[in-house]
Amino acid sequence: MKFKIIIALMLLVLVSCSKENDMLIAVSKMAGSPGYERYNSWLSKLNPDAELINLYEMEYSEIKEILAKCDGFVLSGGPDVHPGRFGMEKDTARCGIDMRRDTLEFLALEIALERKIPILAICRGEQLLNVHLGGKLIVDLPADLDTEIHRNGEGSGSHEITIFENTLLYELNNGINTIEVNTNHHQAVAYLAEELKATAYSTEDKVVEAYQWRNPEGKSFFIATQWHPEKPGADSILNRKIGERFFQEVKKNKMLP
Repeated sequence: MKFKIIIALMLLVLVSCSKENDMLIAVSKMAGSPGYERYNSWLSKLNPDAELINLYEMEYSEIKEILAKCDGFVLSGGPDVHPGRFGMEKDTARCGIDMRRDTLEFLALEIALERKIPILAICRGEQLLNVHLGGKLIVDLPADLDTEIHRNGEGSGSHEITIFENTLLYELNNGINTIEVNTNHHQAVAYLAEELKATAYSTEDKVVEAYQWRNPEGKSFFIATQWHPEKPGADSILNRKIGERFFQEVKKNKMLP
């Protein structure tokens, strides 16, 4: 407990003492396993000058103060979103859940959207953002949709997605409407929140793979993908451009009065 308090105090000092031109990025979780540590490596490679803050190490009471000073927010991948969050509590036993993570991320996301800072939502993050805005999830893809292409082991699975024209993702993919992406997830979007529209879907089974605002005016910029652009072997131009565009939007938003 004492160690956690020291870490929290150090992070708060970092936030308080950062220079005006520094870029502070909150990441919902980026430590504890090689998979989480990839976020640190990937984001640091994209922008070596960015200061990254691991929110999972913080107390709930500190989240508001930290998010008030951050310039961007990354919702990383992880376990299932609690089905009670989207009206399916009876299916809780079919999920692997981190209650602390749910509470922390829904709180942080509310603040990020209120402040209109750019958001990068990856895998679980993409699902959680949809739920926060009023959407619903498929609880168990293999059982509920009779599909096996989305869960093929750590880092080993992939499938094709189809990208809608006239979307940000289509622009980032250089006007090409199909691409192979990695895959390893248990839940997925069932119904998008009313404010959202799909930008990509799995070619084989039509599961939503990415989405954006219907009307982005006056709202946080975000990129939300079901796949992991940070994973090794995910070095496509699209995945690099996703990260670069996120940082571009952070920089642009930081310059606003």
